[in-house]
Amino acid sequence: MPNDALISMEPRGLVGALQPVAIIGGMGPEAGVDMTSRFLEACRSEMRLLGQAIRDQSYPPHVLIQFCVPDRTAAFRGEGASPVPALVAALGTARAAGAKVCGMACNTVHLWHKDVVELFPGLELVNIAEETAKAAKRVGAASAAVLATSATQESGLYRNALEERGLRVVDRSTDEMNDVHRAIFQIKAGNVAAATPIIEAAVASALAEADCVVLGCTELGLVIKPESYATGAVLDAADVLASRLAYHAFHKQCARPSPDHE
Repeated sequence: MPNDALISMEPRGLVGALQPVAIIGGMGPEAGVDMTSRFLEACRSEMRLLGQAIRDQSYPPHVLIQFCVPDRTAAFRGEGASPVPALVAALGTARAAGAKVCGMACNTVHLWHKDVVELFPGLELVNIAEETAKAAKRVGAASAAVLATSATQESGLYRNALEERGLRVVDRSTDEMNDVHRAIFQIKAGNVAAATPIIEAAVASALAEADCVVLGCTELGLVIKPESYATGAVLDAADVLASRLAYHAFHKQCARPSPDHE
């Protein structure tokens, strides 16, 4: 669940009307539900930091949209349909519901972030890779290893974001990346028990070489808990996204880009 330490490093501005939030899920469905739970926990952290009572009426309006989205890895490889039409439909539904801030509960789909954000200028569509790279910088990491789907790895989504902030990316072996990719799809299929030891071994291997490990797939947080490791050693991108959505929801300056704090 979202880490209060990560949230507390954000500057607090004036709080106005709560900004309605939409979570775009369906990639897979459990990750969308999990993101909603993380968002609610992040909202409670915001309330505590702001000295607000935690009650039903204190939460920002929010909606989870679970549409069927084509496989992102297949789309990246040119072997399947683009996810863009489904994302446009989901974001259109979010806009119709009154959302001002949106987050996509999938890392790989952020390969199409630029394509869809330009179509919805009135929505703040948080970029999970950019925000996670900022979080890695804030916790003092000089190097990071990323665990993610093969498409996320090959695209350079996280490499670019991390290197732009001066972090060295520690490459993973092809065998390990393939094992992690297969384990992610085992989680999607409900085979969590089979996937867990594979992911745990990958995290341990990565931590032997890097200051921190980025869980760059929303399924990974279903089996790995960052609080089981040293503070800042494991960054779950899902936690970062949930925290940013809550931050935007509670603060009037939500349309502004978040600072890097570098």
